[in-house]
Amino acid sequence: MSGTKRIAARTLVRTPRFTTSSFLIGAFAIAVGCVTLAMIGSVIGATYQYLAYGGVGILAIQSAFAGIAIGALYAVPFLARHAYTIPGYLRGAHRPSQIFLAWNIAFVALLVIAFLTQTTVTVSRVTAVIFYGAGLLAMIGLQGMMRRAIISGLKSGRLPPRRIMLVGHTGSTNGVSKRLSLAVSEDERLGVRVVAVASLPAKGDPGGLAEDLDLAVAQARALLPDEVVIAASWNDDVTIEAAVRAFEQLPVAIHIDTGPVLARFSDLNLRRVGNISTVSVAELPLSPGAVITKRLFDVTGATIGLIIASPVLVVAAALVKLDSPGPVFFRQERRGFNQETFSIIKFRTMMAAPAAEAFAQAQGFNQAKPGDVRITRVGRWLRRTSIDELPQLINVLLGDMSLVGPRPHAVDHDRDFEHRIRRYPRRLNMKPGITGWAQVNGLRGLTDTDDKMKHRVEADLYYIDNWSILFDVYILLLTVLSPKTFNNAG
Repeated sequence: MSGTKRIAARTLVRTPRFTTSSFLIGAFAIAVGCVTLAMIGSVIGATYQYLAYGGVGILAIQSAFAGIAIGALYAVPFLARHAYTIPGYLRGAHRPSQIFLAWNIAFVALLVIAFLTQTTVTVSRVTAVIFYGAGLLAMIGLQGMMRRAIISGLKSGRLPPRRIMLVGHTGSTNGVSKRLSLAVSEDERLGVRVVAVASLPAKGDPGGLAEDLDLAVAQARALLPDEVVIAASWNDDVTIEAAVRAFEQLPVAIHIDTGPVLARFSDLNLRRVGNISTVSVAELPLSPGAVITKRLFDVTGATIGLIIASPVLVVAAALVKLDSPGPVFFRQERRGFNQETFSIIKFRTMMAAPAAEAFAQAQGFNQAKPGDVRITRVGRWLRRTSIDELPQLINVLLGDMSLVGPRPHAVDHDRDFEHRIRRYPRRLNMKPGITGWAQVNGLRGLTDTDDKMKHRVEADLYYIDNWSILFDVYILLLTVLSPKTFNNAG
């Protein structure tokens, strides 16, 4: 074998630095998670045994093994989605909602295993609850620290970025290179570096295509990119097929650039519709089964909520009536699922018409603002505590709303923003909610700029794309417990 061939052979079996670093980071994250949970379990078990029996014994060891077991179970769904990688952390695959879901699945699985193996007799319900809460907080904290550490490592150069090679016609590669450069400049956390650009001849020159691809492959052998992006027109099947075949002999990931039209869509998936291959840019918000499940959850939750909140509703209604003249409830047409309008019910928090209209005309008011003079004394308190929203439990029972979902806006408000924010109408693909992912993240109140509304829309669309019953439960808990929920209220 010649010297050149020996170098090429060694190059082919060498693992790229980015792939190695990504694997090591994933293994480290899983190991740290298991060790942390083992320590938490050991401390809780030892403390319980000391307080209950006056000594530290086998329970601490058993709890440590339980921590390792739940750590391994917790990691399984993230491993299946390739979330324990640098790209996984950068794309936010370890969001609190996903950690909450995976943690609950792992916790229930561990309880089932313990029940089947008859080891639950030594488990205290108090310690199990404490371990559940402490472990969940530990996982959220650990994954957050891992993501920040990866971003810091990429920015400082301590971690290698993904090495990208662009291959295509000169105009195409320049376009892709500009889009990648713009994306990297806008978000340094992408961890992407273009290491080479290989130009191919114009369409219709098969002889020149083969020669240029041979040179591009030789360049890739020397530079070891992690991924190759083929930039060519989708109707140029000759170039695409030849380029894919040429680079399949190298240990690289191969991508075909979607072009500027599809680049605006963040989530693309290949699908088969009958015998037709398609690129899916949006999924059905809820399956028929999910619609039934969410509706049952809403009816049950709204019924229980009305029963529990009935004393508060009675007191609030009396205070509204005593505070200022006018009706107890405020009704307004809002847009709901599939852009159908419905009448939302709230406690009245502002002066009744025509007094409110006179103030609005005099002061130029439209949407309520902090310190708005139209808001009554009781109304200000109702808004600050969000008690004014409780009558919407009736909207939930009527089927107009859900407990959790994108907040409904006034019809004129919707018509205004749907022409200014591209994906705004998609938030109405699910029933509006009394609370939502945007609200528990503090994105509520006055939306006097497009930027404020864009952030709210992004949160709403994230909720639609990641809906689950556990996600709904998580949002309802945050609605009550998180201080962010009450940001900008009033």
